Amino acid sequence: MARGKGIYKRGSVYWIRYAGTDGKIRRESSGSSNFKVAEAKLTEKRKLVDDGKEPESPKRIAKITFKELAEQYLPLMAEQKAFGSKKGFVKILVDEFGNIPIRRFGTRLIEEYRTRRLTEEKKPATVNRHLATLKHMFA
Repeated sequence: MARGKGIYKRGSVYWIRYAGTDGKIRRESSGSSNFKVAEAKLTEKRKLVDDGKEPESPKRIAKITFKELAEQYLPLMAEQKAFGSKKGFVKILVDEFGNIPIRRFGTRLIEEYRTRRLTEEKKPATVNRHLATLKHMFA
């Protein structure tokens, strides 16, 4: 395989590019900084396409906001013992993160929220309950 045909580098990691069974171009990380590993992965993906099978693509995070996630979450937990408390926690979290896309959530955003809540003289147990609810929503 000619070097560079369907393989390119982003930072120190090689990425692969191939056409799926529907003809759309797929781009995936090889997960390696070794060219040979990327080449092997590309060959494997192309073989699957040639056999008429769609290669598994990496899971993508849905394009929804935190508020939409909360609307989906509340009916699912209605049977839980602590539904009343969690409903209040979710309301507080929606007020805080409402229009932020789920894709933008990360450790930094959550740590900033935690730090701000603790400096507002909220007890650590209260903040931990909010974070546990947030974690359950994402799970």
